[in-house]
Amino acid sequence: MTNKSLKISHTLLAAVALFPWITASAQTTANPIVDFVLDASVSSGNTYQNFHQAGAGSSGVYVIGFNVDVSHVNGAPNGLGPVAGFCIELSQNIGNGTWTYEAGHLYQASAGIAGTIGTSSSNIPVGGIGDLRAARVRYLFDHFYQSSNISLWTHNSTTSNIHAFQLALWEVSHDDDLSLSNTNGSIYFSGGQGSGANAPFRNNVINLANSWLTNISNAGVTESYTSTTIDVATLISVQGTNNGPDYQDLVMGYAKGAPGYDQFTQLIPVPEPSSILSILFGSLLTLRRRR
Repeated sequence: MTNKSLKISHTLLAAVALFPWITASAQTTANPIVDFVLDASVSSGNTYQNFHQAGAGSSGVYVIGFNVDVSHVNGAPNGLGPVAGFCIELSQNIGNGTWTYEAGHLYQASAGIAGTIGTSSSNIPVGGIGDLRAARVRYLFDHFYQSSNISLWTHNSTTSNIHAFQLALWEVSHDDDLSLSNTNGSIYFSGGQGSGANAPFRNNVINLANSWLTNISNAGVTESYTSTTIDVATLISVQGTNNGPDYQDLVMGYAKGAPGYDQFTQLIPVPEPSSILSILFGSLLTLRRRR
């Protein structure tokens, strides 16, 4: 055995020795409990017609932006916000008010009734959107999330990137084909937006969302994609919080290193054992290649 091999073996043995501690530490660290106030009146909402929602069929869907003000994390004052937030679960509802959620992992989003036949969550795997869709959500935030300040987003009589982002987010988290026009998918528009005064506005928004989805498709995003500029926090309605599991899950973003970023990162759970080990053994493989 060469000295280089000996060094690698010692490093590997150290990693194996740390395995019980890493596993126990990650398993016993509960996800943060977050108290927040939701203000949904930050943009003019609009009902988009003929929106096909997987097993739930086609209907109108109301789209609006949110402000999320965090007051406490695990009972300690936080004071983050307002931060622009969006729905990531078509099947559930939420409204203005004070809420208590769990800050979960992004891949767990929309787990409430995931896989349930006859609902818009029927095409979501049990347990949540999973790693690939979570990676695509991160890419969407990195490239098209305008600001944590929702007043800086474009919303006028012609178009709304608030609405476009919400529609693109639903497509990315609930479907695989990355198109709001492909009628072979699970999430798409099955008809036009009518002939009323707001029809051109809605069509412009759908076209904008589709252009972003095409960008994600062309980028070939894989499960290994991680956030480069915007971190994403996931607020999940679960059993054990004040309101139970039957409400809308939310996601919101924050620029890395921006003022208030330290408060925001309190909403991001520690990696689970498998994630920690992947990072650790990935480092070992890198070391081995360098040796």
